[in-house]
Amino acid sequence: MWRIILSCVMLASPAGAELNCTFETECFEAEQCQRGAFTLSAIMDGEELALATEIAPLEVIEFRTTDDILSAFARENITAFLFTRSGPDARLTLHLPEPGTATYLGTCEGEL
Repeated sequence: MWRIILSCVMLASPAGAELNCTFETECFEAEQCQRGAFTLSAIMDGEELALATEIAPLEVIEFRTTDDILSAFARENITAFLFTRSGPDARLTLHLPEPGTATYLGTCEGEL
Protein backbone atom coordinates (compact mmCIF):
# COMPACT_ATOMS: atom_id res chain seq x y z
CA MET A 1 0.00 0.00 0.00
CA TRP A 2 1.25 3.45 -0.82
CA ARG A 3 2.06 5.74 2.08
CA ILE A 4 2.26 9.36 0.98
CA ILE A 5 2.62 12.89 2.63
CA LEU A 6 2.71 15.39 -0.15
CA SER A 7 4.45 18.72 -0.01
CA CYS A 8 3.86 20.91 -2.98
CA VAL A 9 5.89 24.02 -3.77
CA MET A 10 4.61 26.26 -6.50
CA LEU A 11 6.66 29.19 -7.78
CA ALA A 12 4.57 31.41 -9.96
CA SER A 13 6.56 34.34 -11.29
CA PRO A 14 9.91 36.11 -11.27
CA ALA A 15 8.51 38.02 -8.28
CA GLY A 16 8.58 34.66 -6.46
CA ALA A 17 4.94 34.09 -5.49
CA GLU A 18 4.98 30.75 -3.71
CA LEU A 19 2.40 28.18 -2.73
CA ASN A 20 3.37 25.48 -0.22
CA CYS A 21 1.00 22.51 0.15
CA THR A 22 1.16 19.62 2.59
CA PHE A 23 -0.95 16.51 2.06
CA GLU A 24 -1.26 14.31 5.12
CA THR A 25 -4.15 12.02 4.14
CA GLU A 26 -4.19 9.28 1.49
CA CYS A 27 -7.37 7.54 0.35
CA PHE A 28 -6.99 4.53 -1.96
CA GLU A 29 -10.17 3.35 -3.69
CA ALA A 30 -12.75 2.23 -1.10
CA GLU A 31 -10.18 1.55 1.64
CA GLN A 32 -10.10 3.61 4.82
CA CYS A 33 -8.03 6.81 4.49
CA GLN A 34 -4.66 6.92 6.24
CA ARG A 35 -1.53 9.04 6.64
CA GLY A 36 1.04 9.02 3.82
CA ALA A 37 4.20 10.70 2.38
CA PHE A 38 4.96 12.10 -1.13
CA THR A 39 6.31 15.35 -2.65
CA LEU A 40 5.34 17.39 -5.70
CA SER A 41 6.88 20.62 -6.94
CA ALA A 42 5.57 23.08 -9.51
CA ILE A 43 7.11 26.08 -11.24
CA MET A 44 5.21 28.69 -13.24
CA ASP A 45 7.39 30.14 -16.02
CA GLY A 46 5.43 32.78 -17.90
CA GLU A 47 2.45 30.88 -19.33
CA GLU A 48 3.93 27.41 -18.63
CA LEU A 49 3.43 25.26 -15.53
CA ALA A 50 5.98 22.52 -14.76
CA LEU A 51 5.20 19.76 -12.25
CA ALA A 52 7.50 17.07 -10.84
CA THR A 53 7.26 14.39 -8.16
CA GLU A 54 10.17 12.84 -6.32
CA ILE A 55 9.81 9.92 -8.74
CA ALA A 56 9.68 11.72 -12.10
CA PRO A 57 8.73 14.94 -13.90
CA LEU A 58 5.11 15.14 -15.02
CA GLU A 59 3.85 16.17 -18.43
CA VAL A 60 1.33 18.98 -17.82
CA ILE A 61 -1.58 18.46 -20.21
CA GLU A 62 -3.67 21.46 -19.13
CA PHE A 63 -4.01 23.91 -16.24
CA ARG A 64 -6.40 26.70 -15.32
CA THR A 65 -6.61 29.40 -12.69
CA THR A 66 -9.92 31.12 -11.97
CA ASP A 67 -10.48 33.40 -9.01
CA ASP A 68 -9.29 31.29 -6.07
CA ILE A 69 -9.09 27.92 -7.89
CA LEU A 70 -6.05 26.34 -9.52
CA SER A 71 -6.50 23.04 -11.38
CA ALA A 72 -3.86 21.08 -13.28
CA PHE A 73 -4.10 17.83 -15.21
CA ALA A 74 -0.82 16.01 -15.85
CA ARG A 75 0.56 12.55 -16.54
CA GLU A 76 3.64 10.46 -16.01
CA ASN A 77 3.88 7.48 -18.31
CA ILE A 78 0.51 5.73 -17.78
CA THR A 79 -0.57 7.46 -14.54
CA ALA A 80 -2.79 10.57 -14.71
CA PHE A 81 -2.66 13.31 -12.02
CA LEU A 82 -5.30 15.90 -11.12
CA PHE A 83 -4.24 18.69 -8.71
CA THR A 84 -6.71 21.27 -7.40
CA ARG A 85 -6.37 24.05 -4.87
CA SER A 86 -9.10 26.37 -3.59
CA GLY A 87 -8.34 28.68 -0.68
CA PRO A 88 -6.17 26.73 1.74
CA ASP A 89 -7.59 23.34 0.64
CA ALA A 90 -5.76 21.13 -1.86
CA ARG A 91 -6.39 17.74 -3.45
CA LEU A 92 -4.24 15.49 -5.61
CA THR A 93 -5.73 12.45 -7.33
CA LEU A 94 -3.66 9.79 -9.08
CA HIS A 95 -5.48 7.66 -11.64
CA LEU A 96 -3.49 4.44 -11.76
CA PRO A 97 -3.28 2.01 -14.68
CA GLU A 98 -4.49 -1.05 -12.72
CA PRO A 99 -7.81 0.52 -12.35
CA GLY A 100 -7.47 2.41 -9.17
CA THR A 101 -7.24 5.90 -7.74
CA ALA A 102 -5.39 7.41 -4.83
CA THR A 103 -6.56 10.77 -3.51
CA TYR A 104 -4.44 12.98 -1.24
CA LEU A 105 -6.02 15.64 0.98
CA GLY A 106 -4.13 18.64 2.32
CA THR A 107 -3.79 22.37 2.71
CA CYS A 108 -1.70 25.12 1.12
CA GLU A 109 -0.06 28.30 2.40
CA GLY A 110 0.92 31.26 0.25
CA GLU A 111 -0.50 32.90 -2.86
CA LEU A 112 0.21 32.73 -6.56
